[in-house]
Amino acid sequence: MKTKPTYQELEKKIKVLQQKLALKEGEKKFKELFEKSGDAILILENEKFIDCNIATVAMLKYDSKEQFLDVHPSKLSPEIQADGRNSIEKADEMMNIALKNGTHRFEWDHVKSNGEIFPVEVLLTVISSEPEKRIIHTVWHDITVRKKAEQELKESEEKFKAIVETASDWIWEIDKTGKYTYSSPKVLSILGYSEKEIIGKTPFDFMPAGEKERVSKVFDEIIKQNKPIDKVENTNIHKNGKLVVLETSGMPFFDSNNKLLGYRGIDREITEYKKSEQLLKESEERFKAISNSANDGIVLMDNYGKVTFWNYAAEKIFDYKKEEITGKNLHSLLTSEKYRDAQNSGFEIFKKTGKGNAIGKTLELEALRKNGESFPVELSLSAIKIKEKWNAIGLIKDITNRKKGEQSVKESEIRLRESNKTKDKFFSILAHDLISPFNTMLGFSKLLVANFEKYDLQKQKKFLGIINYDLQNTYKLLENLLLWSRAQRGVVEFNPQKENLYLLTIETLSLLKQSAENKLITLINNVSEDVNITVDKNMLLTIMRNLISNAIKFTPKNGRVEIGCRVSPIKTDGRLSQQEGNNLLPLQSIQIYVKDSGIGILKEKQTQLFEISENISTKGTDGESGTGLGLILCKEFVEKHGGKIWVESDIGKGSEFIFTLPE
Repeated sequence: MKTKPTYQELEKKIKVLQQKLALKEGEKKFKELFEKSGDAILILENEKFIDCNIATVAMLKYDSKEQFLDVHPSKLSPEIQADGRNSIEKADEMMNIALKNGTHRFEWDHVKSNGEIFPVEVLLTVISSEPEKRIIHTVWHDITVRKKAEQELKESEEKFKAIVETASDWIWEIDKTGKYTYSSPKVLSILGYSEKEIIGKTPFDFMPAGEKERVSKVFDEIIKQNKPIDKVENTNIHKNGKLVVLETSGMPFFDSNNKLLGYRGIDREITEYKKSEQLLKESEERFKAISNSANDGIVLMDNYGKVTFWNYAAEKIFDYKKEEITGKNLHSLLTSEKYRDAQNSGFEIFKKTGKGNAIGKTLELEALRKNGESFPVELSLSAIKIKEKWNAIGLIKDITNRKKGEQSVKESEIRLRESNKTKDKFFSILAHDLISPFNTMLGFSKLLVANFEKYDLQKQKKFLGIINYDLQNTYKLLENLLLWSRAQRGVVEFNPQKENLYLLTIETLSLLKQSAENKLITLINNVSEDVNITVDKNMLLTIMRNLISNAIKFTPKNGRVEIGCRVSPIKTDGRLSQQEGNNLLPLQSIQIYVKDSGIGILKEKQTQLFEISENISTKGTDGESGTGLGLILCKEFVEKHGGKIWVESDIGKGSEFIFTLPE
């Protein structure tokens, strides 16, 4: 039977329970703090992470904490820290310091899952330093913003110091009594005194007596009203006794109660400037007089790309008055868009070095007038340094008339070359293609005349047939030659009218029917009866006659020649339609083709067929001769209609000559 606990035992048990409840409550509060903290909180056990809060996962940009638990801190760090030390070695050292001192605060670089390195302030607090169970409570506070601000502040201070110490002007500060409290090193070169010698003195201590009186009155009036000091000229005595002219500017500064504390400002030495001012003015007047009498435009562009000088000739060339363009960006107003990127990148180099691809050269470019008109100019560029900055000076000549003359000469040369080619072709035809059949006809006619009675009727017919065949070919040649000659002289009438393509095809095929039958060639008309086109009838008949005649010529016996047409859309200026009234109609062309089952044409010869300079006439399958003039004539007549002509052919598979005519 159990005995009842004594009062003391009950009291002891109650205290144990209270302690457990307090511990549990403490753990609950710690857990809430652990999870709700904005800083990353991690637990290290024996130099490896065993737990962390949600903020840690978010800070490192991982999906879950399991991805980086059970790892050494160096695994979540770059290999080398900002101070150049190895992360593994330094991490061990930081944890050892914490274990020794109980806590340790330091800055550290960690790495996010995306590879981004970021700085944190780390606080290590030792929970257990037992050799077998070393537990450290770790807090990371992201100091990216702070470090950036510190760096910006540091850079700002360095920039300010660099500016102050390297400035060509003397920078100073005086208190409300007028005594110097700060002086930049530049004072040594301006007045010959060191910074230490200046501190505690007033500006008037370095002025001649009369100047001191004059300037003190000016300064007193300014200070009474707390006004800025604006370019007050004053004469000072250099340590070596010479007079130095300074230009003083400054701004007042105040305490939190808006009471004047003093002035901060600069002194610029203008001694030499004052001497050279007049000389410069005279020089500028001479330069303006010379440049304004020049026939070429003279333009000066400063280090910022802005126009600073613009002579009278430039006004006439570009139509901008000097007042309109001075101070404006030269490239954006005067240069073509296609040069803009190259000019901008090149100008960045020029600003720093005074060098560039165009410097020291004469170039031909396109420029823009005030109305946006593009025109050619000749530009000569040079670099000139003004106030330690590179400027560009350009001599600009409007070469519009010269380019027109050059273009006219080029066109004349092209016409002359074409004329020479035409002449050469013409003489070639006269010398060979026209003379040759006459020699044949003369030879056979002479034999026929001399031996007419001796020859039987069959032989007489044979000789007459040969003469007749050559006469027909010579007639066709003369017909093409005359047409071609007239076309070259521009006297062929072009009279397009609405015609039925089917009927014109029938007319052409009837003329060539006998030639086809002689070689047992089948002529096929695939043109629909309802196809109407607007063409010059004579020119189209000439084109079809030449193409079909050639097809018969180069097709073996028992072959076939087919003529047909297709309607296809054409593209004009990127459009596939045209407006007619309120309706949008498709732009179409007629494709007419002459297809044969002949011997085909070599690929390398196909592009030469329509060139006047190429002599590629070949014999037909029955030894028929030709000049190649027919295809040249076809090309000219097709192009007269605004169409194109080409050939598609494979050796042994025949050829297809295709030309287009607007519907």
